[in-house]
Amino acid sequence: MTLLKQALRSMWRGRKSYLACIVLMAVGIATFVSFNQLFANLTAAMESMYTGQRFADAFAAVKEIPLSAVKRLEEVPGVARVDATIVTDARILDDTTTKIVTLRIASFDPAAPQRLNDFILDEGALPTDGGILLGNGFAAANGLTVGDTLSAVLDGRKLELTVTGIVQSPEYVYVIPDASTLFPDDRTFGFAYMEASRLGTLTGKTGSATNLAFQLEEGVAFSSVQYALEDLLAPYGLRSLYDRKDQPSHAMLKTEVDSIGSMSSSLPLMFVFIAVIILYIMLKRIIEQERMQIGTLKAFGFGDRAILGHYLLYGAVTGLAGGVVGLALGLLMTDGMSSLYLEYFKLPAIRVPPNPLYLLAGLGLALASGLAGALMGTRSILRLDPAEAMRPPSPPAVHRDIVGRIPVLRAILASHGYMAMRNITRNRFRSAFVVLGMAFAFALTAFMASMGELFDDLLLSQFTKAELFNLKISLNTYVPYGEALESGYSFDGVRKAEAALELPVGLRNEHLSDAVAITGIPSDSALYKLYDSDKRAVVPLPGGGMVVSSSVAENLKLRRGDTVTVTTPYTGNREFSTTVLDVVNTNLGGAAYMQLDSLWELVELPPAVSVIVLDAENPAAIKKALTDADNVAAVMDNAETMQTYVDLLDSYMALIYMMQLCGTGVAFVIITNTASISLSERKREYATMRVLGMHPREIGRVVGFEYWVLSALSLPFGILLTRLFKESMGGMIDNDLFSMPVYTAPSSYAMAAVFCGAAVLLSNLLAGRRIGRFDMVEVLKERE
Repeated sequence: MTLLKQALRSMWRGRKSYLACIVLMAVGIATFVSFNQLFANLTAAMESMYTGQRFADAFAAVKEIPLSAVKRLEEVPGVARVDATIVTDARILDDTTTKIVTLRIASFDPAAPQRLNDFILDEGALPTDGGILLGNGFAAANGLTVGDTLSAVLDGRKLELTVTGIVQSPEYVYVIPDASTLFPDDRTFGFAYMEASRLGTLTGKTGSATNLAFQLEEGVAFSSVQYALEDLLAPYGLRSLYDRKDQPSHAMLKTEVDSIGSMSSSLPLMFVFIAVIILYIMLKRIIEQERMQIGTLKAFGFGDRAILGHYLLYGAVTGLAGGVVGLALGLLMTDGMSSLYLEYFKLPAIRVPPNPLYLLAGLGLALASGLAGALMGTRSILRLDPAEAMRPPSPPAVHRDIVGRIPVLRAILASHGYMAMRNITRNRFRSAFVVLGMAFAFALTAFMASMGELFDDLLLSQFTKAELFNLKISLNTYVPYGEALESGYSFDGVRKAEAALELPVGLRNEHLSDAVAITGIPSDSALYKLYDSDKRAVVPLPGGGMVVSSSVAENLKLRRGDTVTVTTPYTGNREFSTTVLDVVNTNLGGAAYMQLDSLWELVELPPAVSVIVLDAENPAAIKKALTDADNVAAVMDNAETMQTYVDLLDSYMALIYMMQLCGTGVAFVIITNTASISLSERKREYATMRVLGMHPREIGRVVGFEYWVLSALSLPFGILLTRLFKESMGGMIDNDLFSMPVYTAPSSYAMAAVFCGAAVLLSNLLAGRRIGRFDMVEVLKERE
């Protein structure tokens, strides 16, 4: 009981330092709990949607295949079921916007039992007489309800489509038109369902299909049926065949869920680690200050275990307090984070009850971390015998006076500066701790400050550095190169027109394979550039070979100079070989690039293109003219797309600001707490200096100079830590769709330096006030 009372009194005296440890521990545990609970919620919602609606294992798109031929696909060993649908895009006529509004309509057979990729009917009824079932995101964004009518252009024919129901679909959990689109825009793109008989009549494809969904037998991998399906589908104009993992909606959802799962363990450890270090330093200081008391307790018969348990109590109380606060905060954060994710992922709002395992693990992590920090700081107790402990420790011997061996320092430094430099070099462990704390605070602030710039690197640089056109027209079928250019220049106000070829291919390097799109760009292109985000520069596109993105190179283990095998369904999956000329980091996922002439030559295609890009004075007029164009699959206005991304990111900014505020708050706690611990360690030293006649302001200048020097020393380590943070985070979230840039802008470093400088300045002011209030007699008597 005596030791318990002593522990509580000691913790109350140092409550500010312990509170800092509790805050850091609480942030770490809150992150652990909230991310794990969010991971459980999203995983449960995804599995519920996929299982209940029978989400397919593989997908294919063809030009057209008779329904009679679909049955033969089920004879492929490993294929359990094939569902065939018609999928086509309709242009929605909307006078309230200049944007191209597209609705992707898929057919369904109401009489078919247990359909693959079945929809969930949220409200309304199945369509009759040509009505449609509309996706819930598109309906909400455009203010549409059951009974409303849409004007649309489908295959050049104007239609009035009546909404009979609102649905969700496992194919459109993340509603994007293709994998090249990073963020959904429910205002301009959505999905819908129409009865197969009606859609077949409208498209002229009655008795045939354009899209296939495959259910594989249990335990069968896609790779084991891929080549057989390719051979069977090739005569029907195979456009793509891919595994579930490459389905755009699923790929985005799975990437996000996996990233959350990775961060749920690594991110909290960052905060817990620094809390353990601070707790270790604090208790080490307490042991040194209470050395004589420990010796007295040992002399009176208290054993090592009792004394060790006394000091472990400090860590246990700190860890438990941080754990309890962190659990409560984490559970509160989970609902808000789940709601934010459900704005982008159209999943059932499933809330999994908090898993007791996560809660116990979080509490156990906090307790274990507190005990670990305490144990590291107190293990020296066991080596003290009573006689040694009751004597003050001998001052450490100075074997090498580094400062004294540099005469120039004596010449350029005033007395307080010289004293500060000697303190730094003679107390290397303490100085290293201060540098580490400041470097961590700097890195945390710089990392959080750079989060806003992350989106500029990921998105805006694509539109300002690489895609210099303002309109991109994607075609349904390939057209001759000259005809495409002529069409591009036929519009009024076109300053520059170019044509490119986007060709879906399979790349293989030995046993490794990947499905990507090769973009063929004219060698003299002025509108389409190749931008390397690591080099932060436009790089040339050489001829005679291929340039691949870093994610493709990593997936296929490719390096510059390697040979890669190329196949494409547009040439009957014949194999071609080419050389990897370069690897670039594009941030926006897997891609490959070739000069247009080289691509035609490689796959033995005539000069044909699938994309027209324009630099035009009046994009809105051109888009209006293309509203009912038969061969136009999509029209992208770069300015509108970029603004859409910016608007969508506004909802993320609150989260980013919260993260920045949290990061800077934690950094401030680290710096001020580090300074407080250092001041407590040297209280006797400063009191002695006052007894010798130094004014508190003079001592304050010594302390201030020392901390400014240590701050300067921490900057290079802080910059290094910032990069390590980004590389670590990038390793958790990098995927085939996008990668996290490791570059940090100078403005983020400058912001971190200003903040840390302000924290050091405040710490110096507080230290000066505390030094002025020292009771010199009491301080000097502490060890007696």
